[in-house]
Amino acid sequence: MQEIVDTVQNIEHAFVVVQQNMLGMQKSMFGLQKTMLEMQKTMATKDDIADVRGEIGEMKGEITEMKGEIGEINGGIAALQEDVEFIKDTMATKEDLQETESRVMKNIDGFAHQNQKFDLELVAAQSQFNRVEERVEVLELKVGIAA
Repeated sequence: MQEIVDTVQNIEHAFVVVQQNMLGMQKSMFGLQKTMLEMQKTMATKDDIADVRGEIGEMKGEITEMKGEIGEINGGIAALQEDVEFIKDTMATKEDLQETESRVMKNIDGFAHQNQKFDLELVAAQSQFNRVEERVEVLELKVGIAA
C-alpha cells in the first residue's frame, strides 16, 4: 500500500510540476501574444505594400523622365562646350588686342612721321616755288612781258 501512496504522491508532484510548466508556458504565450500585437501595429499590410509598389512605379516613371531631361541637359552642355571651344579658337584675347593695338600705334606713328616729313617737304617745295615765281616775275619785267 505504501507503494500506491508513493506513486500517487509522485503523480501529484508530477501534476504540480506540469501545472507550473503550464503556467510558465501560459505566461510565455501571453508575452508572445503581446509581441504579436505590437508587431501587428508596425507591420505593413498587403494594401501598404501595394501602395508602396504603386509609388515605386510612379518614381520609376519620374526617374525615366529625369533621365530624358538629363540627356537634354547633357546635349545642351555639349553644345555649350562646342561654342566655348569655337570662341576660344576664333575670338581675340586681350593679349591679341594689345598686340594689334601696338602694331596699329606703330603704323600710326609711322604715318604721323611721314606726314610731318611731307609737311616739311611741302613747306620747302612751297618756298622753292615762291622763289621760282619771284624769279619769273623779275624775268618778265626784264623782258617786258606783263602778266
